[in-house]
Amino acid sequence: YVALPFGALFECLDVSNVLFVWYSLTLERKVLLVSSQCSVLTVCAEILCSLLFPMQWSHLYIPTIPRFLTPMLDAPMPYLCGITRENMAYAVGDISDETIVVDLDQNVITTGPYTPELPPIPHRRRFKLETALEQHVGDVFWNARGLRKEQVDKVRNSKKPNAKERLDDLLDNAEHIWQMRNKGFDEAFNLVYAPDSVRNSNDDQLRGSPSEGDASS
Repeated sequence: YVALPFGALFECLDVSNVLFVWYSLTLERKVLLVSSQCSVLTVCAEILCSLLFPMQWSHLYIPTIPRFLTPMLDAPMPYLCGITRENMAYAVGDISDETIVVDLDQNVITTGPYTPELPPIPHRRRFKLETALEQHVGDVFWNARGLRKEQVDKVRNSKKPNAKERLDDLLDNAEHIWQMRNKGFDEAFNLVYAPDSVRNSNDDQLRGSPSEGDASS
């Protein structure tokens, strides 16, 4: 887990939504991740599992569920699954009414009509956890959208008459930047980790190619 790019999850979701998903998993709920990018689904699912340490996710776990397995989304047990936006259209009828759907592209969480309400986290513990996360990773979400948290807070707290319009424009532009960046994640992932990628070629060179004597033997 140490080598996971933890920032990827905090780029997709703000701190409050990351906490909500993490808490849902600790209570063994049904969670479905949605993204247009397979690489985002895989990485974020692994990060969420790692955040449960020292506990371990021991229920159904499919980071990128194929279309023919979507009926499993109505399973009577907890699960952590991911589905591409393309396949989501075919899975709507299979998703359990208790499922928590997490849209990684839009930073939106939707609960099912029969999703059990989460018990509240003790106020002092939640405040301490949120404060620590905001201090260390609070800017990651906004930096991925070309902004700083201070910029957003300044406009949001402004008393000027046009503050709301400025905030809407700022957030619309930030969302556009994020969506453009998000579209390239799978391509970038494939360029780095595909069998013929430059990274893997360099790794082979570092490990050393077999000598002629080794090859002949």
